[in-house]
Amino acid sequence: MDAAWLLWRGGNFTCALPVEHVLEVMRPLSIKVVSGSPPPLCGMTLIRGQATPVIDAGLLLGDQPTVANYLVAIRVGSRNVALAAENVIGVRELPEGAADLPPLLRSAAGKLISAVETLDSELLVRLQAARLLPDAVLRSIPVGGA
Repeated sequence: MDAAWLLWRGGNFTCALPVEHVLEVMRPLSIKVVSGSPPPLCGMTLIRGQATPVIDAGLLLGDQPTVANYLVAIRVGSRNVALAAENVIGVRELPEGAADLPPLLRSAAGKLISAVETLDSELLVRLQAARLLPDAVLRSIPVGGA
């Protein structure tokens, strides 16, 4: 059975996230840098009156920074998070049960990546929403900031 995934570019990666986690896609808003925060955290922005951390998926995956032409607001557990996206490809149906990660990549990805596959002759990285806000990033967000 297929499931709907939102695809976007972050750094040099084409990323996918189940649409059930996506709240909205928008043009970038003003992002305020949080002093001393780890690199995947670009800063904080205000989305619909709520302070929201902005995560750079390119940096999160160990790649180059993402040119933030869009923000993808998602729900991670009880928190809202925005992902910086260079461009948004759209929603695609992807088959469930993608191939397991090779053991070496599985240990390096820290459960952030659920699968790596090809789509239209490019690598596609399926991300796990629950792992997009690493503990180090979560601790760096100011109290009352999310």
